[in-house]
Amino acid sequence: MTPRKVGDRRSGKHEDGGGLRLVVSRTGARKWILRFTLHGKRQHGWTNAKHARQWVNTLKTYAWPVIGSKRVDAVTTEDILKVLSPLWIGKTETAKQVRTRIENILD
Repeated sequence: MTPRKVGDRRSGKHEDGGGLRLVVSRTGARKWILRFTLHGKRQHGWTNAKHARQWVNTLKTYAWPVIGSKRVDAVTTEDILKVLSPLWIGKTETAKQVRTRIENILD
């Protein structure tokens, strides 16, 4: 975007096509946001502090007692099943979240 195009933008989100976004508020305030990617993927992030706490707390509660003291390269499928199996029946949604979080860490 050229300086002139930036100045002409109305409220809303305006992309440059390369990961740079100009956000213009209704009052005219402007801010730039860079959507950083690595190998074509955006890095994971939390939407707010509550989400961050939930992410950590579910791992502390369910995964840490089983695999918390293991090295990442020593975690086995059986270990993951020990974490998730008790959750699948009564807390399916929590089990899905814990599974996804463990996958992110192991990746």
